[in-house]
Amino acid sequence: MDFVTDRTVRFIEEIKKIETTTGLADFMTRTLDEFEIKHFSLFELGREAKPGAGALAKFPDEWGKRYLEKRYEYSDPVHRKILQSKTPFLWNTLKEEGFLTGKSRTIFHEGSECGLKDGCTFPIFGVNGRTAVITYAAPRLHDDPRLFPAMQLISLYFHGKYRELTQSDELPPPELSPRERECLRWAGAGKTEFEIGEILSISAATVHTHIDHVRQKFGVHTTMQAVVEAMRHHLISA
Repeated sequence: MDFVTDRTVRFIEEIKKIETTTGLADFMTRTLDEFEIKHFSLFELGREAKPGAGALAKFPDEWGKRYLEKRYEYSDPVHRKILQSKTPFLWNTLKEEGFLTGKSRTIFHEGSECGLKDGCTFPIFGVNGRTAVITYAAPRLHDDPRLFPAMQLISLYFHGKYRELTQSDELPPPELSPRERECLRWAGAGKTEFEIGEILSISAATVHTHIDHVRQKFGVHTTMQAVVEAMRHHLISA
């Protein structure tokens, strides 16, 4: 098993043991250090947060102060990209997509001087209308093609654990039928809807319907989010 995959698997197992947001921040710092990623942030929108809830970050203090004082959020190319897209992205695509112009170019340059030259961002749209944005930054990300999908999976578990720790009033998980659990478990194992249909002796269209119902029950947009939510609530196993 390669390093990226091995570390991601260990991350999924170890994050289950975290009991506090402080512990979660420390755990993320240790995990990301292994990928040589020094900075991260999680910001959650779409709900009334308790004091101290809604954000978790490790970014340079100097940059954070400058960012707030100059109100960079209105011109930040990363934020502009988030507003136009629901998909994860690497920062190295911002220039070719036309997001680095005028003040946005200045912001990106100043961030680079603080060690935030390269990065990736993962918008997470889901549960009950909540939206989270998770960002990772470094002087340079490794060019291993397995890193980006690994960080996407890590982000889903990171966000799920964060919500678990900051939400005492979380609604109970939905009930899933045995067939819905089977379809979701195989989807989590990387099987396509056609392959799941072959395994369970049902049509791919039926599989699609079951998985779509699960996404609706959890209030999420993607199958992987549904898989993470189901595993977090012990409705399916890895």
